[in-house]
Amino acid sequence: MFGGGREGLKMGAKMGFWAGTFFTVEEAVDLVRGGSQDFLSSVVAGLSVAGGFSAWNRLPLLTAARTAKMGLVSGLAFGLAQDALSVAKGQRLGYFDFILGRRHWEGPSTT
Repeated sequence: MFGGGREGLKMGAKMGFWAGTFFTVEEAVDLVRGGSQDFLSSVVAGLSVAGGFSAWNRLPLLTAARTAKMGLVSGLAFGLAQDALSVAKGQRLGYFDFILGRRHWEGPSTT
């Protein structure tokens, strides 16, 4: 009974460490990119954490590639969900303007 609880705490600590690493890397990438908060930071964080996890656990190359793919997909999904919430709040996404060829939006005109 206590062995299961102890193993659960160990697994929870490991998961907490990797989740905390993901959010720390994501925030660091946001800051390095000049405060730009979009899905690209989440993708970089997902791939970085997947690579770190694979190296830490000395996974074989094929398993590391599968882990990187999972990090890419989960980072992309998490980042796009964050972007969808930002759009729902009325914020503009910089990469939309870039793709559509618009200049940076500066707010309502005062003229």
